[in-house]
Amino acid sequence: AKCGMIFFPGALVDRTAYAPIASKISDFGVLVVIANHEKYSRCMLDFKNFKYKEEIMRMMYDALCSSSSGAWQVDEWALCGHSWGGSIAIVAMAKEMSSTMKKLVLWGVSSYPSEVSHSGGCDSLRDVKGMNVLVLCGSNDSYVKLNGPGTEKHEEFLAKL
Repeated sequence: AKCGMIFFPGALVDRTAYAPIASKISDFGVLVVIANHEKYSRCMLDFKNFKYKEEIMRMMYDALCSSSSGAWQVDEWALCGHSWGGSIAIVAMAKEMSSTMKKLVLWGVSSYPSEVSHSGGCDSLRDVKGMNVLVLCGSNDSYVKLNGPGTEKHEEFLAKL
Protein backbone atom coordinates (compact mmCIF):
# COMPACT_ATOMS: atom_id res chain seq x y z
CA ALA A 1 0.00 0.00 0.00
CA LYS A 2 1.34 3.39 -0.93
CA CYS A 3 -1.18 5.12 1.33
CA GLY A 4 -2.34 4.40 4.84
CA MET A 5 -5.39 5.63 6.70
CA ILE A 6 -5.87 5.80 10.48
CA PHE A 7 -9.62 5.83 11.04
CA PHE A 8 -11.36 6.90 14.28
CA PRO A 9 -14.91 5.47 14.69
CA GLY A 10 -17.93 7.39 15.92
CA ALA A 11 -18.54 7.40 19.69
CA LEU A 12 -21.29 4.79 19.83
CA VAL A 13 -20.38 2.82 16.72
CA ASP A 14 -18.69 -0.55 17.01
CA ARG A 15 -15.46 -0.40 15.04
CA THR A 16 -16.38 -3.56 13.13
CA ALA A 17 -19.24 -1.63 11.52
CA TYR A 18 -16.61 0.10 9.35
CA ALA A 19 -15.22 -3.18 7.95
CA PRO A 20 -17.24 -3.04 4.66
CA ILE A 21 -16.09 0.51 3.80
CA ALA A 22 -12.53 -0.25 4.96
CA SER A 23 -12.51 -3.28 2.67
CA LYS A 24 -13.67 -1.22 -0.31
CA ILE A 25 -11.03 1.44 0.38
CA SER A 26 -8.33 -1.21 0.70
CA ASP A 27 -9.32 -2.53 -2.74
CA PHE A 28 -7.72 0.70 -4.03
CA GLY A 29 -4.41 -0.16 -2.34
CA VAL A 30 -4.92 1.82 0.87
CA LEU A 31 -3.95 0.24 4.18
CA VAL A 32 -6.85 1.02 6.56
CA VAL A 33 -6.35 0.92 10.34
CA ILE A 34 -9.49 1.34 12.45
CA ALA A 35 -8.78 2.59 15.96
CA ASN A 36 -10.02 0.53 18.89
CA HIS A 37 -11.38 2.78 21.62
CA GLU A 38 -12.89 -0.03 23.70
CA LYS A 39 -10.49 0.71 26.55
CA TYR A 40 -11.96 4.20 26.74
CA SER A 41 -15.50 2.80 26.91
CA ARG A 42 -16.14 4.65 23.64
CA CYS A 43 -16.31 7.94 25.50
CA MET A 44 -13.09 9.88 25.93
CA LEU A 45 -13.82 12.96 27.93
CA ASP A 46 -10.28 13.81 29.03
CA PHE A 47 -8.77 15.07 25.79
CA LYS A 48 -6.06 17.05 27.57
CA ASN A 49 -4.37 13.86 28.72
CA PHE A 50 -4.98 11.71 25.64
CA LYS A 51 -1.66 11.07 23.94
CA TYR A 52 -2.74 11.47 20.31
CA LYS A 53 0.67 11.12 18.71
CA GLU A 54 1.64 8.13 20.85
CA GLU A 55 -1.61 6.28 20.05
CA ILE A 56 -1.47 7.08 16.33
CA MET A 57 2.19 6.09 16.00
CA ARG A 58 1.46 2.82 17.85
CA MET A 59 -1.41 2.04 15.44
CA MET A 60 0.82 2.81 12.44
CA TYR A 61 3.59 0.56 13.79
CA ASP A 62 1.18 -2.29 14.59
CA ALA A 63 -0.37 -2.08 11.13
CA LEU A 64 2.94 -2.00 9.31
CA CYS A 65 4.28 -5.03 11.17
CA SER A 66 1.11 -7.16 10.99
CA SER A 67 1.51 -8.52 7.47
CA SER A 68 2.23 -12.26 7.30
CA SER A 69 4.34 -11.69 4.19
CA GLY A 70 6.59 -9.07 5.74
CA ALA A 71 6.17 -5.44 6.70
CA TRP A 72 3.89 -3.13 4.75
CA GLN A 73 5.40 -0.13 2.99
CA VAL A 74 3.33 3.04 3.34
CA ASP A 75 4.61 6.31 1.88
CA GLU A 76 1.83 8.63 3.03
CA TRP A 77 -0.70 8.54 5.89
CA ALA A 78 -4.06 10.23 6.41
CA LEU A 79 -6.10 10.73 9.57
CA CYS A 80 -9.78 10.02 9.20
CA GLY A 81 -12.82 9.88 11.39
CA HIS A 82 -16.56 9.52 11.50
CA SER A 83 -18.65 11.87 13.64
CA TRP A 84 -17.00 12.02 17.10
CA GLY A 85 -14.00 10.19 15.62
CA GLY A 86 -13.70 13.02 13.09
CA SER A 87 -13.38 15.46 15.97
CA ILE A 88 -10.60 13.31 17.41
CA ALA A 89 -8.85 13.37 14.02
CA ILE A 90 -9.14 17.18 13.84
CA VAL A 91 -7.76 17.66 17.36
CA ALA A 92 -4.95 15.14 16.77
CA MET A 93 -3.98 16.86 13.53
CA ALA A 94 -4.12 20.35 15.03
CA LYS A 95 -2.28 19.49 18.24
CA GLU A 96 0.37 16.95 17.25
CA MET A 97 0.21 15.35 13.83
CA SER A 98 0.31 18.18 11.26
CA SER A 99 4.07 17.88 10.83
CA THR A 100 3.74 14.14 10.09
CA MET A 101 0.48 13.96 8.11
CA LYS A 102 -1.09 16.36 5.62
CA LYS A 103 -4.36 14.60 4.76
CA LEU A 104 -7.55 14.61 6.79
CA VAL A 105 -10.83 12.87 5.86
CA LEU A 106 -13.94 13.72 7.86
CA TRP A 107 -17.12 11.68 7.51
CA GLY A 108 -20.34 13.02 9.02
CA VAL A 109 -18.63 15.89 10.82
CA SER A 110 -20.04 19.39 10.50
CA SER A 111 -18.72 21.34 13.46
CA TYR A 112 -15.23 22.15 14.69
CA PRO A 113 -14.18 20.77 18.11
CA SER A 114 -15.16 23.27 20.79
CA GLU A 115 -13.49 24.28 24.03
CA VAL A 116 -16.29 22.60 25.96
CA SER A 117 -16.17 19.26 24.13
CA HIS A 118 -12.40 19.02 23.74
CA SER A 119 -10.81 20.60 26.83
CA GLY A 120 -9.57 23.82 25.31
CA GLY A 121 -10.48 23.20 21.67
CA CYS A 122 -7.78 23.24 19.06
CA ASP A 123 -6.08 25.56 16.64
CA SER A 124 -7.33 26.15 13.15
CA LEU A 125 -5.99 23.83 10.45
CA ARG A 126 -6.29 26.62 7.88
CA ASP A 127 -2.77 27.83 8.69
CA VAL A 128 -1.11 24.41 8.30
CA LYS A 129 0.86 24.45 5.06
CA GLY A 130 0.03 21.67 2.61
CA MET A 131 -3.00 20.39 4.54
CA ASN A 132 -5.65 18.65 2.43
CA VAL A 133 -9.10 18.07 3.94
CA LEU A 134 -11.98 16.06 2.48
CA VAL A 135 -15.38 16.36 4.18
CA LEU A 136 -18.05 13.73 3.40
CA CYS A 137 -21.61 14.28 4.63
CA GLY A 138 -24.84 12.47 3.88
CA SER A 139 -27.97 14.43 3.07
CA ASN A 140 -30.04 12.34 5.55
CA ASP A 141 -27.64 12.72 8.49
CA SER A 142 -29.64 14.47 11.22
CA TYR A 143 -26.52 15.80 12.99
CA VAL A 144 -25.22 17.31 9.78
CA LYS A 145 -28.63 18.84 9.13
CA LEU A 146 -28.56 20.46 12.59
CA ASN A 147 -25.06 21.90 12.16
CA GLY A 148 -24.72 21.90 8.38
CA PRO A 149 -24.74 24.51 5.63
CA GLY A 150 -26.39 27.78 6.59
CA THR A 151 -25.71 27.42 10.32
CA GLU A 152 -23.24 29.40 12.40
CA LYS A 153 -21.42 26.22 13.48
CA HIS A 154 -20.93 25.19 9.86
CA GLU A 155 -19.49 28.57 8.91
CA GLU A 156 -17.01 28.33 11.81
CA PHE A 157 -16.18 24.76 10.73
CA LEU A 158 -15.37 25.82 7.18
CA ALA A 159 -13.39 28.85 8.35
CA LYS A 160 -11.07 26.66 10.43
CA LEU A 161 -10.45 23.95 7.82
